[in-house]
Order: sequence, then C-alpha cells, then structure tokens
Amino acid sequence: MYENYEEAMNYIIKNLKNPEELLQAAAIQALDIVVRRFNNIKGELILPILFKNLRSDSERIKYETIDT
Repeated sequence: MYENYEEAMNYIIKNLKNPEELLQAAAIQALDIVVRRFNNIKGELILPILFKNLRSDSERIKYETIDT
C-alpha cells in the first residue's frame, strides 16, 4: 500500500511497459488535475471511486489502482 497518491503514481509511471499503461497513467493524472482544481471536491472521496472503476487490460494497472 502506498502512503499517498503521488507515490502510487510515481510507481506506476516508472514501471510502464506498454502504450496502454501509458494511456491509463495519463488518464489518472488528468483526473487528478480536475480534482485538485475543484476545491469543493474532496480527493479522499472521488479518487478511490475513480481508481475502483478504472478499466484496464493490464494486470499491473489493475493491481496498482485497486489497492491504492
């Protein structure tokens, strides 16, 4: 388990192996920017929902996003 979102994202990006994983990481980062721009949306509430519903064929991305 990671201590924070940034640590989890850094791990995912560092270990990318294919283009599909790169797209997933970019999508997660884009969603993070949206969440941070809207102060009335709490990251603790929306980010776990986004991670839980993230769809991917990559077992590594599924594992990293579901457990964070």
